[in-house]
Amino acid sequence: MLVGIIILMLFAFAAKAGVDKSEGMLFWGLLAFGLGAFLVFRFPKPPSEPSGRFRILKKGNKRKQPRPRWEEEEQDEGR
Repeated sequence: MLVGIIILMLFAFAAKAGVDKSEGMLFWGLLAFGLGAFLVFRFPKPPSEPSGRFRILKKGNKRKQPRPRWEEEEQDEGR
């Protein structure tokens, strides 16, 4: 897809400069862009596993969140 964008930009610059017979770049740029878009949307990358770099911050964030009501009710019943 990136190659298609680059070729389309080259076509735009060539058309602006007045270069004759630059229609081939338009055709190949659109073809490469279309093929790239098809491959990106048809076969997306699977989500990667979390690296665990910020696990300490995530644990600290969990403590600050309020507890659900059912947990508070269970603690009250246990007392």
